[in-house]
Amino acid sequence: MSKLVLKSDETVGKSGDLYIRSVRFSPDGKLLATGAEDRQIRIWDIAKKRIRNVFVGHTQEIYSLDFSLDGRFIISGSGDKTARIWDMHDESCKVLTINDTDSLNNDAGVTSVAIAPNGQLVAAGSLDSIVRVWDVGTGHLLERLRGHRDSVYSVAFTPDGR
Repeated sequence: MSKLVLKSDETVGKSGDLYIRSVRFSPDGKLLATGAEDRQIRIWDIAKKRIRNVFVGHTQEIYSLDFSLDGRFIISGSGDKTARIWDMHDESCKVLTINDTDSLNNDAGVTSVAIAPNGQLVAAGSLDSIVRVWDVGTGHLLERLRGHRDSVYSVAFTPDGR
């Protein structure tokens, strides 16, 4: 039998809208990550019914989230043209920035992110129709995959990471 649990962040003001644009369960199902228009990522401990972490750093709304297979990292994509790798253990952050001079337009906000099953690569789809792939360890941009005629709203790796 399914169980529905309602959770809310009491620190958020009651006035105005706060759209949640992305949610993602951790691989073990114990945590839920939410990304919102307020540019914050909240990590909810489901069993304790409370917020475990709040990650702050994006300068625009968050569109996409993904957990690494081991649950150590959460990847976020934002309208601020960055994907960020957040470490759940020490709360550090690695910023992957889109700063291509040859981008098709000036709006390269990150609409979708995925981390490879082995945790070594991050892919990001963006409004400028390019999929970019970074090395997680070094933060270096490895590939710009072109060919889409419009924005890219979803990216994924195959289960074997190829």
